[in-house]
Amino acid sequence: MKKTTAAPKAVSAPPLSAPVSDATPPPVAADRLHAQIAQRAYLRAEQRGFAPGFEIDDWLAAEAEIRSDASAAQPAGAAKRRASQRSITRADQHPPQDTPTDQPQPA
Repeated sequence: MKKTTAAPKAVSAPPLSAPVSDATPPPVAADRLHAQIAQRAYLRAEQRGFAPGFEIDDWLAAEAEIRSDASAAQPAGAAKRRASQRSITRADQHPPQDTPTDQPQPA
């Protein structure tokens, strides 16, 4: 008589989780930032008497004010580090274009 062996049970791997990074702000901070900008933009619109046509200007000015306030409140080293990271990211997103060497470069 032949002995049958059962197939080995499949062992499932533990679920992979996303790596935690200090560079990624928590979603709560993004929601809070959005709420602060919205409130500041509303106050700007209220000061103008809610005249239509300036909604984007209000939002952009409010965003600049909030971000300026936030960077002024940060220690100097943190602001420099963020600026350095932004310039690296921008350089990575837009690599320099190769220019032909036989073409004269503009002065």
